[in-house]
Amino acid sequence: MGILQVIFWSAFFASTIDPFFRVLSVVEVMLVVTFFAVLARLLYDFAQREEKSLSKLLAVRLHPLDWTMLALMTLGMISLLWSDLLPEAVRELRVMLIEPSIFYFIIRLLKPDRRDLAFIVETLIFTGFLLAAIGIYTFITETSVVIAEGGTRRLISVYGSPNSVGLMLGRILPFAFSYVLLPVGEWRRILSAIAVITMVMAVALSQSVGAILLGLPAATVVILLGWRGRRVIPLLGGMGVAGAIALIPLSRFIPRLRQITDFDSNTTVFRLNLWRSTSQMLQDHPLTGIGLDQFLYAYRSRYILPEAWEDPDLSHPHNVLLDYWVRLGIMGVILGILMQWFFWKQAFYVYRMVRETDPLCFALVLGAMGAMADFLAHGLVDMAYFSINLSFVFAIMLALVVQLPENYAENLTREFRTKPGNH
Repeated sequence: MGILQVIFWSAFFASTIDPFFRVLSVVEVMLVVTFFAVLARLLYDFAQREEKSLSKLLAVRLHPLDWTMLALMTLGMISLLWSDLLPEAVRELRVMLIEPSIFYFIIRLLKPDRRDLAFIVETLIFTGFLLAAIGIYTFITETSVVIAEGGTRRLISVYGSPNSVGLMLGRILPFAFSYVLLPVGEWRRILSAIAVITMVMAVALSQSVGAILLGLPAATVVILLGWRGRRVIPLLGGMGVAGAIALIPLSRFIPRLRQITDFDSNTTVFRLNLWRSTSQMLQDHPLTGIGLDQFLYAYRSRYILPEAWEDPDLSHPHNVLLDYWVRLGIMGVILGILMQWFFWKQAFYVYRMVRETDPLCFALVLGAMGAMADFLAHGLVDMAYFSINLSFVFAIMLALVVQLPENYAENLTREFRTKPGNH
């Protein structure tokens, strides 16, 4: 229950709907309570054992993804050595590296079974549905919107930016979509279909170009290919053509889509100027970067281009590779690549293991793969990891692919032992 609370409240960490969220970080409180509950349970189990063996009590064999999570947290601590603004760096280290890592290892220590892993994902889907429903309500009532170029309104839900909606829902939609496609149970599929429709509407109203044109299409391709393999290639081709044609009428309702072919648009110029400034920043600090949460201050004080003076308050370079590099240096880039390598290697291993035998586990791993595809595709032009809500979803994706095969093997062993004649 503590894990489910952390998942839910992490989505509201950056909420602007109530001052309560800015005074008290509920997700951090829930994480601390859950951590001490797990610690107390481990100590109790240790006291009850006749053989006082700590290694047997923990019984967790470290996976390469476990080591990369530890390495990411350690590298963040080391980066404090060259951070000019230490309080800002320490805070980001705590909320975006240490706390998601603790959350990840809590899941690993608890070793949740197949059903509990499904509860984790279903809590995430419910959270996404609620974020979308709040956004649609505030959009209709005009209580919380952003006015975009041309005077059009953009949905922002509980966040301060429409793009934050696209980023968060883009990580959650693949799980709900996988539930709809696979035979995971009638009610799961019905409720997930409602969640998918609601979240897609919210993303469309947010006008997040990165989500609409990069993140969600990439996630959809990965999920459909994983679901039916090569048989969906003609379908994907047809969807691509239909999507390209649909951009013409859609651009009348979503004006930001017109910027795709307009290289002089504000968004395109903004990205190019930002990447040029970041490149200059990295030329000055190629090995170490500038540290955690230092980008905003370095950018607007030294590296902002004259033509970008209208938008000086940017806290990240809007690209996953540059973001790791700026915050953690070249080792951060290497570590990020290693995490992707180990994730996809493990995900395909689980995929092959469960795709013919366990629809629920298949839906979970397919959702994780789709969410990671969104992470990479949308991360090309926006935030990927370094936001508290996104970092917790990232921890869930990693924990799922590591934990699923262990539970699957245990279930097979249990079923074998309960069959008549097996001893």
